[in-house]
Amino acid sequence: MPLKARENDLSKRKGATSTNFYLTACAIIKNEASYLKEWLDFHKLMGIEKFLLYDNGSTDHTKEILLPYIETGFVEIIPWGNFLHGANHQHLAYAHSCIHMANKTEWLAFLDADEFLFSPQGSPISAALKDVEEFPAIGVFLYCFGPSGHHTKPEGLVIENYTLRLPDDDWQNTQYKSIVRPHLIRSVISAQRFHHVLNNIPAYDEEGVPLLHSIGHKHKSHRIRINHYAAKSLEELESKVQRPYFWDLGKVDKRKSQKMKQHGKLTKASVQDLTITQFIPELKNLMQNQSPTVIRKSSDKTKSV
Repeated sequence: MPLKARENDLSKRKGATSTNFYLTACAIIKNEASYLKEWLDFHKLMGIEKFLLYDNGSTDHTKEILLPYIETGFVEIIPWGNFLHGANHQHLAYAHSCIHMANKTEWLAFLDADEFLFSPQGSPISAALKDVEEFPAIGVFLYCFGPSGHHTKPEGLVIENYTLRLPDDDWQNTQYKSIVRPHLIRSVISAQRFHHVLNNIPAYDEEGVPLLHSIGHKHKSHRIRINHYAAKSLEELESKVQRPYFWDLGKVDKRKSQKMKQHGKLTKASVQDLTITQFIPELKNLMQNQSPTVIRKSSDKTKSV
Protein backbone atom coordinates (compact mmCIF):
# COMPACT_ATOMS: atom_id res chain seq x y z
CA MET A 1 0.00 0.00 0.00
CA PRO A 2 1.25 3.53 -0.76
CA LEU A 3 1.06 4.72 2.83
CA LYS A 4 2.57 2.55 5.55
CA ALA A 5 1.64 2.39 9.20
CA ARG A 6 4.90 4.11 10.15
CA GLU A 7 3.69 7.24 8.36
CA ASN A 8 0.33 7.61 10.05
CA ASP A 9 1.40 6.11 13.39
CA LEU A 10 -1.83 4.16 13.75
CA SER A 11 0.12 1.05 14.78
CA LYS A 12 1.14 2.82 17.99
CA ARG A 13 -2.46 3.66 18.79
CA LYS A 14 -4.00 0.30 17.92
CA GLY A 15 -4.84 -1.68 20.99
CA ALA A 16 -5.21 1.45 23.09
CA THR A 17 -8.90 0.69 23.47
CA SER A 18 -10.77 -2.50 24.30
CA THR A 19 -13.85 -2.74 22.11
CA ASN A 20 -17.04 -4.80 22.18
CA PHE A 21 -17.53 -4.84 18.40
CA TYR A 22 -15.39 -4.97 15.31
CA LEU A 23 -17.86 -3.24 12.95
CA THR A 24 -20.77 -0.96 13.85
CA ALA A 25 -22.90 1.15 11.49
CA CYS A 26 -24.57 4.52 12.04
CA ALA A 27 -27.48 6.12 10.15
CA ILE A 28 -30.01 8.90 10.60
CA ILE A 29 -33.53 7.83 9.60
CA LYS A 30 -37.03 9.21 9.17
CA ASN A 31 -40.11 7.27 8.02
CA GLU A 32 -38.16 4.38 6.46
CA ALA A 33 -40.30 1.61 7.99
CA SER A 34 -41.22 -0.14 4.74
CA TYR A 35 -37.56 -0.79 3.89
CA LEU A 36 -35.91 -1.20 7.30
CA LYS A 37 -36.21 -4.97 7.71
CA GLU A 38 -34.48 -5.78 4.41
CA TRP A 39 -31.81 -3.16 5.06
CA LEU A 40 -31.03 -4.31 8.60
CA ASP A 41 -31.11 -8.03 7.82
CA PHE A 42 -28.87 -7.50 4.79
CA HIS A 43 -26.22 -5.77 6.86
CA LYS A 44 -26.49 -8.36 9.60
CA LEU A 45 -25.74 -10.93 6.92
CA MET A 46 -22.74 -8.86 5.79
CA GLY A 47 -21.25 -8.95 9.27
CA ILE A 48 -22.27 -5.66 10.86
CA GLU A 49 -22.64 -6.35 14.57
CA LYS A 50 -24.56 -3.30 15.73
CA PHE A 51 -26.54 -0.35 14.33
CA LEU A 52 -26.89 3.11 15.83
CA LEU A 53 -30.05 4.64 14.37
CA TYR A 54 -30.76 8.32 14.96
CA ASP A 55 -34.50 8.86 14.46
CA ASN A 56 -35.30 12.34 13.15
CA GLY A 57 -38.98 12.16 14.14
CA SER A 58 -40.47 9.17 12.32
CA THR A 59 -44.28 9.10 12.22
CA ASP A 60 -44.73 5.73 10.52
CA HIS A 61 -44.36 2.30 12.19
CA THR A 62 -40.56 2.50 12.45
CA LYS A 63 -40.59 1.72 16.18
CA GLU A 64 -42.62 -1.45 15.69
CA ILE A 65 -40.25 -2.67 12.97
CA LEU A 66 -37.20 -1.94 15.10
CA LEU A 67 -38.44 -3.47 18.35
CA PRO A 68 -37.14 -7.04 17.73
CA TYR A 69 -33.73 -5.66 16.73
CA ILE A 70 -33.62 -3.44 19.81
CA GLU A 71 -34.49 -6.39 22.07
CA THR A 72 -31.57 -8.43 20.72
CA GLY A 73 -29.17 -5.50 21.00
CA PHE A 74 -28.52 -5.27 17.26
CA VAL A 75 -30.10 -1.80 17.08
CA GLU A 76 -29.75 1.11 19.44
CA ILE A 77 -32.22 3.86 18.58
CA ILE A 78 -31.54 7.45 19.59
CA PRO A 79 -34.24 10.15 19.24
CA TRP A 80 -32.69 12.93 17.18
CA GLY A 81 -34.89 15.95 16.60
CA ASN A 82 -33.98 19.29 15.03
CA PHE A 83 -32.49 20.80 18.16
CA LEU A 84 -30.67 23.83 16.80
CA HIS A 85 -31.91 26.26 14.17
CA GLY A 86 -29.65 26.23 11.13
CA ALA A 87 -27.59 23.27 12.34
CA ASN A 88 -26.82 20.20 10.26
CA HIS A 89 -28.34 17.52 12.45
CA GLN A 90 -26.86 14.72 10.39
CA HIS A 91 -23.37 16.00 11.15
CA LEU A 92 -24.28 16.35 14.83
CA ALA A 93 -25.51 12.76 14.89
CA TYR A 94 -22.31 11.51 13.27
CA ALA A 95 -20.20 13.44 15.77
CA HIS A 96 -22.21 12.00 18.65
CA SER A 97 -21.84 8.46 17.29
CA CYS A 98 -18.04 8.77 17.14
CA ILE A 99 -17.93 9.87 20.77
CA HIS A 100 -20.52 7.29 21.83
CA MET A 101 -18.74 4.36 20.14
CA ALA A 102 -15.11 5.47 20.52
CA ASN A 103 -14.25 2.73 22.99
CA LYS A 104 -16.88 0.22 21.86
CA THR A 105 -16.10 -0.58 18.22
CA GLU A 106 -12.99 -0.87 16.05
CA TRP A 107 -14.74 0.46 12.93
CA LEU A 108 -17.80 2.69 12.48
CA ALA A 109 -19.52 2.86 9.08
CA PHE A 110 -21.76 5.77 8.06
CA LEU A 111 -24.70 4.88 5.83
CA ASP A 112 -28.06 6.17 4.67
CA ALA A 113 -31.13 3.95 4.76
CA ASP A 114 -31.00 3.58 0.97
CA GLU A 115 -27.36 2.40 0.93
CA PHE A 116 -26.25 -1.24 1.05
CA LEU A 117 -22.66 -1.95 2.10
CA PHE A 118 -21.10 -5.26 1.02
CA SER A 119 -18.11 -7.05 -0.45
CA PRO A 120 -18.50 -7.99 -4.15
CA GLN A 121 -16.32 -11.01 -3.40
CA GLY A 122 -19.08 -12.49 -1.25
CA SER A 123 -17.11 -12.39 1.99
CA PRO A 124 -17.96 -10.50 5.20
CA ILE A 125 -17.10 -6.80 5.23
CA SER A 126 -14.68 -7.45 8.08
CA ALA A 127 -12.46 -9.52 5.76
CA ALA A 128 -11.81 -6.45 3.61
CA LEU A 129 -11.27 -4.22 6.64
CA LYS A 130 -8.68 -6.61 8.10
CA ASP A 131 -6.41 -5.72 5.18
CA VAL A 132 -6.60 -1.95 5.78
CA GLU A 133 -6.33 -1.77 9.56
CA GLU A 134 -3.30 0.53 9.35
CA PHE A 135 -5.54 3.38 8.14
CA PRO A 136 -7.78 5.62 10.28
CA ALA A 137 -10.60 5.91 7.72
CA ILE A 138 -11.57 3.99 4.58
CA GLY A 139 -13.58 5.54 1.75
CA VAL A 140 -16.08 3.13 0.19
CA PHE A 141 -17.25 4.07 -3.29
CA LEU A 142 -20.93 4.13 -4.27
CA TYR A 143 -22.72 2.86 -7.35
CA CYS A 144 -25.94 4.82 -7.87
CA PHE A 145 -29.01 2.90 -9.06
CA GLY A 146 -32.13 4.23 -10.79
CA PRO A 147 -35.83 3.22 -10.93
CA SER A 148 -34.99 0.35 -13.31
CA GLY A 149 -38.31 0.69 -15.14
CA HIS A 150 -40.53 0.74 -12.03
CA HIS A 151 -43.16 3.49 -12.06
CA THR A 152 -44.67 2.49 -8.70
CA LYS A 153 -43.25 0.62 -5.72
CA PRO A 154 -42.96 -3.10 -6.65
CA GLU A 155 -43.27 -6.11 -4.40
CA GLY A 156 -40.08 -7.82 -3.31
CA LEU A 157 -36.58 -6.80 -2.28
CA VAL A 158 -34.85 -3.56 -3.15
CA ILE A 159 -31.70 -5.43 -4.19
CA GLU A 160 -33.82 -7.66 -6.42
CA ASN A 161 -35.93 -4.97 -8.10
CA TYR A 162 -33.41 -2.24 -8.84
CA THR A 163 -30.56 -3.48 -11.02
CA LEU A 164 -29.79 -0.59 -13.40
CA ARG A 165 -27.14 1.91 -12.36
CA LEU A 166 -25.21 4.84 -13.75
CA PRO A 167 -22.02 4.16 -15.75
CA ASP A 168 -18.68 3.93 -13.99
CA ASP A 169 -17.50 7.36 -15.10
CA ASP A 170 -20.58 9.28 -13.89
CA TRP A 171 -19.64 11.76 -11.18
CA GLN A 172 -22.17 10.28 -8.76
CA ASN A 173 -20.15 7.03 -8.82
CA THR A 174 -17.00 8.90 -7.78
CA GLN A 175 -18.52 9.66 -4.36
CA TYR A 176 -17.59 7.69 -1.28
CA LYS A 177 -18.79 7.13 2.27
CA SER A 178 -16.47 6.57 5.20
CA ILE A 179 -15.76 3.73 7.60
CA VAL A 180 -13.69 5.19 10.42
CA ARG A 181 -11.82 4.38 13.60
CA PRO A 182 -14.12 6.41 15.88
CA HIS A 183 -11.59 6.95 18.66
CA LEU A 184 -9.36 8.80 16.16
CA ILE A 185 -12.03 11.18 14.80
CA ARG A 186 -11.82 14.81 15.91
CA SER A 187 -14.48 16.49 13.72
CA VAL A 188 -17.03 15.99 10.94
CA ILE A 189 -16.28 17.60 7.57
CA SER A 190 -19.40 16.39 5.76
CA ALA A 191 -21.69 13.37 5.57
CA GLN A 192 -18.87 11.64 3.65
CA ARG A 193 -15.66 12.87 5.27
CA PHE A 194 -14.07 13.32 8.70
CA HIS A 195 -11.01 14.89 10.31
CA HIS A 196 -8.91 12.49 12.37
CA VAL A 197 -5.97 13.09 14.69
CA LEU A 198 -3.20 11.50 12.57
CA ASN A 199 -2.96 13.69 9.47
CA ASN A 200 -5.00 15.85 7.07
CA ILE A 201 -6.07 13.05 4.73
CA PRO A 202 -9.81 12.38 5.32
CA ALA A 203 -9.78 8.77 4.06
CA TYR A 204 -8.03 6.15 1.92
CA ASP A 205 -9.48 3.86 -0.71
CA GLU A 206 -9.36 0.05 -0.50
CA GLU A 207 -5.87 0.09 -2.05
CA GLY A 208 -4.54 2.68 0.40
CA VAL A 209 -4.64 5.65 -1.98
CA PRO A 210 -5.48 8.97 -0.23
CA LEU A 211 -8.92 10.46 -0.94
CA LEU A 212 -8.55 14.21 -0.58
CA HIS A 213 -11.90 15.34 -2.00
CA SER A 214 -15.53 14.23 -1.73
CA ILE A 215 -15.84 13.42 -5.47
CA GLY A 216 -13.67 13.03 -8.54
CA HIS A 217 -11.61 10.03 -7.50
CA LYS A 218 -11.18 6.86 -9.52
CA HIS A 219 -13.90 4.42 -8.50
CA LYS A 220 -12.46 1.31 -6.84
CA SER A 221 -14.76 -1.29 -5.32
CA HIS A 222 -13.28 -4.73 -5.88
CA ARG A 223 -13.18 -5.55 -2.16
CA ILE A 224 -15.92 -3.39 -0.68
CA ARG A 225 -18.65 -1.12 -2.08
CA ILE A 226 -22.01 0.54 -1.51
CA ASN A 227 -25.09 0.22 -3.71
CA HIS A 228 -27.03 3.47 -3.43
CA TYR A 229 -30.74 3.15 -4.26
CA ALA A 230 -31.46 6.86 -4.20
CA ALA A 231 -34.38 6.83 -6.62
CA LYS A 232 -36.28 3.54 -6.29
CA SER A 233 -39.58 3.80 -8.23
CA LEU A 234 -40.53 6.95 -10.16
CA GLU A 235 -43.42 7.50 -7.76
CA GLU A 236 -41.09 7.39 -4.75
CA LEU A 237 -38.53 9.54 -6.56
CA GLU A 238 -41.09 12.31 -7.04
CA SER A 239 -42.04 12.11 -3.36
CA LYS A 240 -38.40 12.27 -2.32
CA VAL A 241 -37.71 15.33 -4.46
CA GLN A 242 -40.65 17.18 -2.84
CA ARG A 243 -39.48 16.32 0.69
CA PRO A 244 -37.74 19.11 2.63
CA TYR A 245 -34.31 18.20 3.92
CA PHE A 246 -33.90 18.67 7.65
CA TRP A 247 -30.42 20.21 7.38
CA ASP A 248 -31.38 22.84 4.78
CA LEU A 249 -34.90 23.95 5.57
CA GLY A 250 -34.16 27.56 4.65
CA LYS A 251 -33.31 26.75 1.02
CA VAL A 252 -36.12 24.41 0.02
CA ASP A 253 -36.53 25.57 -3.58
CA LYS A 254 -32.80 25.49 -4.33
CA ARG A 255 -32.42 22.06 -2.75
CA LYS A 256 -35.44 20.73 -4.65
CA SER A 257 -34.00 21.95 -7.95
CA GLN A 258 -30.66 20.31 -7.22
CA LYS A 259 -32.28 17.01 -6.30
CA MET A 260 -34.56 17.03 -9.36
CA LYS A 261 -31.52 17.42 -11.60
CA GLN A 262 -29.48 14.80 -9.75
CA HIS A 263 -32.26 12.22 -9.45
CA GLY A 264 -33.51 12.92 -12.97
CA LYS A 265 -30.28 11.49 -14.30
CA LEU A 266 -30.96 8.27 -12.38
CA THR A 267 -34.06 7.61 -14.49
CA LYS A 268 -31.67 7.08 -17.43
CA ALA A 269 -29.43 4.60 -15.61
CA SER A 270 -28.79 1.71 -18.02
CA VAL A 271 -25.87 -0.40 -16.74
CA GLN A 272 -27.20 -3.70 -15.46
CA ASP A 273 -25.37 -4.68 -12.29
CA LEU A 274 -26.31 -7.95 -10.60
CA THR A 275 -23.38 -8.17 -8.20
CA ILE A 276 -25.45 -7.85 -5.04
CA THR A 277 -28.02 -10.43 -6.16
CA GLN A 278 -25.66 -13.21 -5.05
CA PHE A 279 -26.94 -12.56 -1.51
CA ILE A 280 -30.68 -12.81 -2.27
CA PRO A 281 -31.20 -16.48 -1.21
CA GLU A 282 -29.41 -15.97 2.13
CA LEU A 283 -31.21 -12.70 2.74
CA LYS A 284 -34.64 -14.18 2.09
CA ASN A 285 -33.86 -17.04 4.48
CA LEU A 286 -32.75 -14.61 7.18
CA MET A 287 -35.82 -12.40 6.72
CA GLN A 288 -38.00 -15.47 7.18
CA ASN A 289 -36.23 -16.17 10.51
CA GLN A 290 -34.32 -19.11 9.14
CA SER A 291 -30.61 -19.65 9.55
CA PRO A 292 -28.72 -18.13 6.61
CA THR A 293 -26.33 -20.37 4.72
CA VAL A 294 -22.67 -19.56 4.36
CA ILE A 295 -22.16 -16.51 2.16
CA ARG A 296 -21.15 -17.73 -1.28
CA LYS A 297 -18.24 -16.26 -3.18
CA SER A 298 -19.18 -15.05 -6.62
CA SER A 299 -17.58 -13.14 -9.44
CA ASP A 300 -18.75 -9.66 -10.37
CA LYS A 301 -21.70 -9.87 -12.78
CA THR A 302 -21.88 -6.57 -14.62
CA LYS A 303 -22.96 -5.76 -18.14
CA SER A 304 -24.40 -2.89 -20.15
CA VAL A 305 -27.90 -2.98 -21.61
